[in-house]
Amino acid sequence: MYVSAMTNNCPLSDWGHNSRIDHGTADVITGPYVLQDVAINTWAHNSAPIALKDGTFAIVHIGTGTGAPNGGTNCNQTVAGDAFRSSAGGDGTFPKPWHGGSELRWDGGSTIHVSKSLNGPWLPLMNNTLGGCNNPAPWVHPNGTIYCLCGSSVLRTESISGPWDHIASLSHSGGPPGNYEDPFLYTDARGFHLIYHVYNTQENPPHGHECE
Repeated sequence: MYVSAMTNNCPLSDWGHNSRIDHGTADVITGPYVLQDVAINTWAHNSAPIALKDGTFAIVHIGTGTGAPNGGTNCNQTVAGDAFRSSAGGDGTFPKPWHGGSELRWDGGSTIHVSKSLNGPWLPLMNNTLGGCNNPAPWVHPNGTIYCLCGSSVLRTESISGPWDHIASLSHSGGPPGNYEDPFLYTDARGFHLIYHVYNTQENPPHGHECE
């Protein structure tokens, strides 16, 4: 299992600089899982591992993973630490390109790390052509073709290095109302499927307000 984990006792709200990708194993799928190592350092989030047709492996994620294993902010600090966390990462800088404002966001696209073994080492794919892809959802078809959902776009390639072709655009019309994020793409005998995390902040408004 490759899971996004927060460093330095930080909450999930600090995912944009304190998240890394941990590697855990278990004897059965229900666990318990034991931490084996840090697969990808800070800052890395939205871990999406896939097995490639040549027998190697890839993890698609957001962030670059170029920081320290325990990088980011030290959330064990008190008020001073909270003020520091609101303005910068643990080393005083944000990985670039960060965009400021009330909500910091990463616009640098997705990073891909590759390895010959599930135990690593995981190395950045230098000729990565995936580009901007938030919440990437890759899937390797049984025939070896790689698909990846990026936002509302479905991309396809024959090699993890690309080039990636846009083959379809998705609409959530007809689905449950709300915000769609963190998709999981997979295929079976019936075709292609997507599982989303969908949340709706308008179904239970505060007392005194009405939904239209």
